[in-house]
Amino acid sequence: MERSTGEIVCWLNSDDTYLDERVISDVVDAFDRGAEIVTGAGWYIDERGRRLKRIPFYPDRLSHDTLVHTDWLLQPATFMRRALFLSCPLDLGLRYAFDWDFFICITAKSAPVVLDRDIAGYRRHATSKTLVGGTRRQAELLEVVRRHHGRQSWAYRRLRAFVAAHRLADRLPPRLGSTVSDLLARLAYATGRLTHGRGIPS
Repeated sequence: MERSTGEIVCWLNSDDTYLDERVISDVVDAFDRGAEIVTGAGWYIDERGRRLKRIPFYPDRLSHDTLVHTDWLLQPATFMRRALFLSCPLDLGLRYAFDWDFFICITAKSAPVVLDRDIAGYRRHATSKTLVGGTRRQAELLEVVRRHHGRQSWAYRRLRAFVAAHRLADRLPPRLGSTVSDLLARLAYATGRLTHGRGIPS
């Protein structure tokens, strides 16, 4: 990256895509108007690129104060200036949560400009990282919460209990474990609704 010359940085995973040919020009227009970070909405797509479901999009949850609790930024739909990118080095020791940790850092320096339009397709398939990360991914989410809130915080203690419950579910018989995991997912979703996006990250 330090050898690149482009002023706008983003990263598109090999299994994701932009949704139309105007994405880049619309993003560049936002930067031309002074943006430091630009983000937008997207869709879950299947292996063939067909749209499955629009990803929940909450423009009022894309501030640093909310992102420090839960990652609401869609990574392939997010762009930033090169200087801002270089000011917050990616922690490549994290496999699943490095983008959330990075977004917390850059949004502390500049507020995102939100485009209310569909930018990226996020491909869902059986081997995608988010779906297969399991307890390792949850452990990384816990590490990010520790970094930004501290071990004594309510956010850290709450997520630690949540991760422990998921690990217990993994040791239960498959049918029961699946039921418990589903209940935990519903609990995480409910905390987000009740706290305006500052709930349990999942």
